[in-house]
Amino acid sequence: MKRVCVMMALLAVLSLVSPLLGAPFYQVVDLGTLSGTQSVAYGINSQGEVCGYSYVTGSVSSHAFIWRSGTMTDLNPSGYAGSDAFGINDKGNVVGVTYLNQRQYAFLWKDGAATIIGDGYAEDININDEVVGYAGVLGTGQRHAFWYHNGIMTNLGAGNTAWAINDNRQIVGASMDRYYNDQAVIWQNGQMTYLDTLGGPSGSATDINNYGEIIGHLYDPQGQCHSVLWRNDEIVDLGNLEGFRTYPKAINNQHQIVGFAVMPGGGAFLWQDGVLMCINNLIQSSPGWTVSQAWDINDSGQIVGWGAYNGQFHAVLLNPVPEPSTILALLCAISGLAWCRKTGLRFRS
Repeated sequence: MKRVCVMMALLAVLSLVSPLLGAPFYQVVDLGTLSGTQSVAYGINSQGEVCGYSYVTGSVSSHAFIWRSGTMTDLNPSGYAGSDAFGINDKGNVVGVTYLNQRQYAFLWKDGAATIIGDGYAEDININDEVVGYAGVLGTGQRHAFWYHNGIMTNLGAGNTAWAINDNRQIVGASMDRYYNDQAVIWQNGQMTYLDTLGGPSGSATDINNYGEIIGHLYDPQGQCHSVLWRNDEIVDLGNLEGFRTYPKAINNQHQIVGFAVMPGGGAFLWQDGVLMCINNLIQSSPGWTVSQAWDINDSGQIVGWGAYNGQFHAVLLNPVPEPSTILALLCAISGLAWCRKTGLRFRS
């Protein structure tokens, strides 16, 4: 009888854990706007702080924002026409681009103030306040990637673009070849290395986690584009969403990937444990929302992007919530353990 009781309790606990290993469910949080009608979220840190852009009343330009604990704050540098925020680190420091007289300037928002760090777009920032991005025009040789740290801007080469940097100073992006095709690359230890390909003409790397796992896209010899994960010296094809091409945007340290597909009804996706899932099928307790694009995910599984509700397009935060089966399993586990205790049975080593 003792063995039966212990087994029942263990099975209940296992039934609690198992659903957590499967697909999560999400609740949508509307981040609102600064004052206008539209907003977009691009980045999130481990504290759940979010960055992106919002339109403001009376202006045709967007303004960068940081969202903290329910409050959205305008980060637009003083004197500049508009701005977008693309990356945020765990210190709450933000990077992006600001505009003036038809030119683009990379900025770093730190300690409550924005600093212009150079021409171009600042795309990402790591825990050490190292910033990467690019200056110039995408799709042409008239561009270069950069790495910025402690006030020093380092040029990473003409024809290159840097999209992301992890906490180990590994940088990923793209480098244009002599045929003007982008190739996926990584910079580490001061050297640029080309990533493996599918044999096609081009590709690009868009994000990297602290384990060195990289996401991006590659073309095959037939001209088909594939969303891919470079991991353990192999290329993993992430697949498509209901037949539509996918665009992976972020990977966290839990090996979860988010992005979007251009498809009717909104195409935000989550890739987890080899399975590509439509996020709109995972939304719980938030009826009426359609999440169109997912741009970032932190290690707690919180996702940011943008979606539509009643015709309004707003930045959104998706918080994981327990499945009903998880809650039921928890109740079963508690009941089983309580019954064992009541009957005087004990676990033994």
